[in-house]
Amino acid sequence: MQFGHISENHKVVSLERHQIQSVKTDQKKQPYEDNYKMNITSSMLDTPIAADKSRITGLLTSIQNAVIPSLSIDVNDSTFMEVTWTPGGYSVEYRDGDMDHHYRSQQKLTIQEAQNIINLYIDSDQSWRSAVQFEHIDIRPMLYKVGFQIGVMIKKVRKLFKRTIRNG
Repeated sequence: MQFGHISENHKVVSLERHQIQSVKTDQKKQPYEDNYKMNITSSMLDTPIAADKSRITGLLTSIQNAVIPSLSIDVNDSTFMEVTWTPGGYSVEYRDGDMDHHYRSQQKLTIQEAQNIINLYIDSDQSWRSAVQFEHIDIRPMLYKVGFQIGVMIKKVRKLFKRTIRNG
């Protein structure tokens, strides 16, 4: 049975009753999720705007005078890049899916360096990860950390209790 040709810029989304459905995809592989759309959010903006490289320089300059001097390029609630202005330069943080994967640039950046990293991020070009050195930062709340430690202790007590019962 022949299904016909599906070009390399299409992907199969279902195979049901010997019929192939396909949807057009971008030529470039998207690293986060299918059909994602990045948005820019900031205290300077009334609503999120589509991530557009042509706006980055203006936004980076504007946040220098903002009450909350930062902007965020959001893939979703748990995957984003945030740029914050400090008198020493720009700081870049990013999160890759959860609180355990949150990183910050080790040094302050110039406006050109920050713009370059953001543009690469918007383009889904993974080379932004090596453009500067990032360090892991732990942003989990204290209650989370305490709860985790309690869970570890309970596991150890249970293990000790089981061993004691087995050994009589």
